[in-house]
Amino acid sequence: MRENCETSSTDTSPLPWKELEDRLRNGSNPVEVAGYGRESTHKGYLSWMLDTSHWPAAPQALRLLLERATWPGEEDLRRAMVWFQTLPDQFQCGCEKPVGGRKVDLLVPTNDGTSPDLPIELKVDSGPGDKQFEEMSEARRGQPALVLLLGTAAIRDKTPDFGDKTTGFGVFGILRPKAILDAWRNLQGPQPVSDWIQALEHEVLRLGHPFDLPREYQQQRDQDLGRLGYRSDKHIWYARLAAVRDVMTTASPFGAPWTLYDGGYNAVLNLSECQWSWVTVAAGVKAYWEFNDDNLVLKVEQREADAAARAWLSQYQQQAASITSPHGPKARPKKAKAGSTWISVLSWRITFRDPHQVAADAIEIIRAFSKYLVPA
Repeated sequence: MRENCETSSTDTSPLPWKELEDRLRNGSNPVEVAGYGRESTHKGYLSWMLDTSHWPAAPQALRLLLERATWPGEEDLRRAMVWFQTLPDQFQCGCEKPVGGRKVDLLVPTNDGTSPDLPIELKVDSGPGDKQFEEMSEARRGQPALVLLLGTAAIRDKTPDFGDKTTGFGVFGILRPKAILDAWRNLQGPQPVSDWIQALEHEVLRLGHPFDLPREYQQQRDQDLGRLGYRSDKHIWYARLAAVRDVMTTASPFGAPWTLYDGGYNAVLNLSECQWSWVTVAAGVKAYWEFNDDNLVLKVEQREADAAARAWLSQYQQQAASITSPHGPKARPKKAKAGSTWISVLSWRITFRDPHQVAADAIEIIRAFSKYLVPA
């Protein structure tokens, strides 16, 4: 299982769904009331918690986060623990401080005049901005920094390079909700600390158990699941597709990973390059498979070969009509517009009852309808 998975659908849920719904309905968790999906909410809570005048255990809490973070390498962990030795007994975390020409969400000061402060960046339902972490990492010159991935960012993969300049998290040690909960399991703190930890438990349940909803929830529309704290349809689909990705990682015959990332209007789970996907089918044209929410789609990417792409698409759709399969595609997509880069060829609506069933259906469809994906 990939390290960025918060839990799997076979793990024990940290609390019952009904209890979560009751808490949210009664407004008993102020983090959820303020808005878990807002980075400003977490910024406010963490700046309060990482202040020894509010929480005397803040130095211990920070040390545990440094130890628990996923670092680029062992040397980065060593540097982080060396940095910790420069932390004063008393400190106050600041907000919106400049690092490498960017503003970082939080900054823990050392106040010794020689050691650099510790930047902490927060991501909830968004990924790295254009060169954001690259520029801040260069400014760090090898010194430690942390990024907390608190929402759907916790289960996404790095976006494939489709010409953008996003480069991941650089030298930043990565922390996700489950790692934070594990790190702080035995710590005691004032009420705001307990509230924030409880809110992380809620999110671990939402992200890790989307297929484990009790029967009374299973037939509800996605927009009605807001009572459980799902912030959008995309939030729900990220959680579902992450569970499918985890099954595909071990159960699929493709020999290539599936990558989960943001597609703008929907969540995307894309099959990486292999004999089944990202196959060159015409000059400048590649065919590939991906989920767009609950749709499994065969698409083509065309680069400066528009006529060739449309000619191949028309030919393939005619050939696919002769393929015998219990999973028939939906109606043929509209004709590709001239100049399109990403073009849908055929799509299938998959029923998401269980991640293993989704994976099995997808594997069967891809095997059957890859018949005419012949490399050019």
